This record gives sequence, structure tokens and C-alpha cells, in this order.
Amino acid sequence: MSVPAAPQHQPYRDSAIGDVIIRTSDGVCPVIDASPVFADMFALGREAAAADGEKPDIALLPFCHLAEEPPITLDDISLLLEAGRKYRMVAVTWQFLYEKPFAVYTLACMTGVPRVAALAARRTLAGPLYLEYAKEYRYVSGLALYNLLDFRRRCGIAAADVVSITSSNQVPAWMQSSPVLLDMKTCGSVYFRDVRGSFVAYMERLHDALKLCPDSSLASSTKMLSPVITSALGCKSCASKIFDDTMRSAKVLESKIAEAIGKVELIVQA
Repeated sequence: MSVPAAPQHQPYRDSAIGDVIIRTSDGVCPVIDASPVFADMFALGREAAAADGEKPDIALLPFCHLAEEPPITLDDISLLLEAGRKYRMVAVTWQFLYEKPFAVYTLACMTGVPRVAALAARRTLAGPLYLEYAKEYRYVSGLALYNLLDFRRRCGIAAADVVSITSSNQVPAWMQSSPVLLDMKTCGSVYFRDVRGSFVAYMERLHDALKLCPDSSLASSTKMLSPVITSALGCKSCASKIFDDTMRSAKVLESKIAEAIGKVELIVQA
């Protein structure tokens, strides 16, 4: 017995293979696939009215069908979120989270999806200090935007505290038992507390940068680390290992900064 080939293009629109029909309020009838076994089991019932028109429901169907992910624009997201909430869908793919985090944040606040709002808010931390323009701001209140800015401020404080140097040039308490001190101690010193001056200067620069841009990846950036590496190239004992030692220490700081930022909570309000 031969098996018919699966339809390749929007099978839910092919009335020849569908058993259950969904009709939108403007008269469009997209057809959902159903097994032929159930063809005679469905009684035609009264139509359920929907007031939101064709576009949101039509846009949702490719996601439900589990076919190839359909192309969508950021303008479609608000419609998809509303329709998804109406039908109690679990999730929609977030391809814009990294490209347009500010817009995604506002849409998530508008539709009451705090988990997505938090993800988008954290993504904005790597962006500019001032809000990027997004027409989606019209969907939310000034309070929602204030909460985003305040979240960034609190993340900046938490991140900067991780690398805060005391007035006597002492490293933070957590670093006392960290391998960073072993890697970054002054050349020839037998005391772990004798940290390279270039590394202390690096932490001070990082501290100031994190207040404005609380992004943990700054700890490993070339701009931040170059002075530390360059300062040791003139020492025969240090030149061969300074790059590896510096990168290893930077990764420890990056992890600690990310951990501190991760503890800051976002207040989500539309």
C-alpha cells in the first residue's frame, strides 16, 4: 500500500485533506490537518466567533503545524502574543531577543510575559546606556521604561561591587581565596596579596565601565586586558605566561560578575 506524499506548502490551507475548519471573523477558512480516521467523527457545530480577524490566527498556524518556521517581522510579534495568549499557547520562538531586546521587553510587558521581559531586559545590558528607539514603546507606560532603567542601574552597582578595590588598593574579599591572586601577583613576590599594579588598574577601569554597562563580557575584552598583558612583556619570567594568566583571571571575574547580575530582579509592569 503506497503512502501519499506529505504536502509541502501550508497543508493546513488544503481543504482536500482537512477535517476541522477554523473560520476567521473576516471569512477566511484555514484548514487544520486531521487523520482520515476521524473524518466521520466530527459533527458540524455552531461556529465560534472571533473578533481579531484573519492575520493573527493565520500567523499562528505554521507554529502549530510544526513545519518550517515561518518568516515573521517584529510588527507581527504583538499580534502573535495576543493570539497566543488567547489560545493559551506555551511559547513562541524569540528570534528577535538578541536583535531587538528593547522592543521585545516592551511587548513582553504589554502582554504580561515576565519571563520573556526579564530575558530581554538582561540582553539590553550589553547595549547603550540610553534607550534605543523602538516604536513598541507606545505599548507601555513610563513606569515600565523606568523599571528597565532602574534594573540597569542596580545591575551596574552589583557588577561594579565584584571588582571594587578598597582605598588601600586591597582586592575584594572574595578574591582572597581565588586563583586570580596566584596568577596576578607581582613578579617575584612571595605574597599573594601583592597584586600587579596593572591588574589593579584594570579592575578600577572595569569597575567604572560596569557601572554604565553591566555586561560581564567586558572583563575579557581586549580593550580592558591589553594594558595588563603589555605591562609584563618586558619581563622574561612573565612574558611567556602573562596572556594565559590574564585570560584565566578575567574569566573568573566574568563569571563572578555574571553571577552578581543574575541575582538582580526585574520589576515587570506594563
